[in-house]
Amino acid sequence: MKSIKIKKILVIVLAVLVLLSGSFIGYRVISEQQRRKQLIAAFSSEPGYESSLNERYLAYHDRNEGVDIAELLVLVNAGIDQLEIEYDRRLAGFVKAEGFKPEEVQRYLDYSNRTKADEATVVGLVSHGVDQLDVEYGDRLIAIMNDPYFLWNRIGRYCEYDSEHDGDQLNVRSLVERVNCNLDMIPKNGDFHADPAKGKQILVNNYYDLAEEYVPTNLVDVDKAYSSKGARMDAEAYEHLVELISEARRAGLKVTIYGDNGYRSYSYQATVYDYYVKMLGREDGEKRAAQPGYSEHQTGLAADLTVSNISYKGYNQAKGFKWLADNCHKFGYIVRYPDDKTDVTGYTYERWHFRYVGVEAASVIHETGLTFDEYYAFYIEQE
Repeated sequence: MKSIKIKKILVIVLAVLVLLSGSFIGYRVISEQQRRKQLIAAFSSEPGYESSLNERYLAYHDRNEGVDIAELLVLVNAGIDQLEIEYDRRLAGFVKAEGFKPEEVQRYLDYSNRTKADEATVVGLVSHGVDQLDVEYGDRLIAIMNDPYFLWNRIGRYCEYDSEHDGDQLNVRSLVERVNCNLDMIPKNGDFHADPAKGKQILVNNYYDLAEEYVPTNLVDVDKAYSSKGARMDAEAYEHLVELISEARRAGLKVTIYGDNGYRSYSYQATVYDYYVKMLGREDGEKRAAQPGYSEHQTGLAADLTVSNISYKGYNQAKGFKWLADNCHKFGYIVRYPDDKTDVTGYTYERWHFRYVGVEAASVIHETGLTFDEYYAFYIEQE
C-alpha cells in the first residue's frame, strides 16, 4: 500500500516536472522570439537597413555581441560578415572610405598595422598599390597627399618620381606639379593624344599631340583691324579676343595679332619649327617653337599678340603686356607660358602668347597661378 502511494507521488512529481519543463522551454522560445524582434526593430531604425539581411544581421550580432548596431549594419551591408576575418574596430572605417573593396580587407588591415594611418588614408593608399611599393609612410608622403592639387590616381608616380629625384630636393609643390604635368613621362612619345572633344579646354603640349590632318571646324578670318596678315582663329576665341582688344584700347593700348600668328596648320608649324631649330639648335629651338602636332596654334585657340601705346609717347611695352596679363582672364585668356614655369611647360617665357580657355578656367588659373597643363590634369582630366 505504501509503495503504491510512493509511485503515485512520483508520477505526480514527474508530471509537474514535465509541465514545468515545457513551460520553461516555451518561455525560452518566447524569449528568443522576443529577442529577435527587439534586435530587428533596432536594426530597422538605422540608416541603410535592409530587411532581406535580417538573418545575417542576427548571425553577425551573435558572433560579435559588442558591436554597435549602426556599425554592424555597415559591416554586413558591405559583406564583411561573409569574410573569414575577425571583427576589428577599423573595419567600419575601411568600409566608409572611398574606393573600399571587400576583397582587399586583409591588405587594409596589414597596411594599417604597418603605418598606423587612418582608415580612409589606408584604403586610398592600398587602392593605388602604395602598399606594394618600397615607400615609407611618413611626413613626406603625408605632405604630398596634403598638396592642394594631389591626385590619387598619380600617387604611385609621385612616389617613384620623388625617389628618382631624391638628390634634387624638390619641394612637395614642385614634385606634385611636375608629375601632374607629366614630366615623369617621356615627351613626344605618343602616350597621350589631344582630345578635340574638350573644345576650348583641349590640351596640346609636349605630351598631348594633334593628328597631322586635324583642322578646327569653326575657323573664321580675323578682321584686318586686328591682324594685317590674314590670321584665322576659332570663332569663339576670336569673339573674346575682340572684346579684350576693345578693352585694351579703352586703356590706351593698341593690341593686334602679330602677323598671322593665330591658327597654324600642321605644315605651317613644321616650317616655324625648322626655322628656330636651324637658328638656335634643337635644344633651344624647341623651347621657342613646338614640333608640328604639338603646337596650340593648330587648335585655333592661341594667338601671338603685339601691344603698343596709342599715343606712342613715353611708352614702355612691358607695361602693355603686363596690362594684358592682368586683365586677359576676364575675357577667357591666359598667358600660356609664364616666365617662372619653363621647367614645367617646356617653353621659355612668351609674354605675347595668349591662349583662350574660357572665362571660368582662365579665372581659376589667374587666381591660383597654375599652368594650364596642371589645371587640365586636376580639373579636366578627372571629370
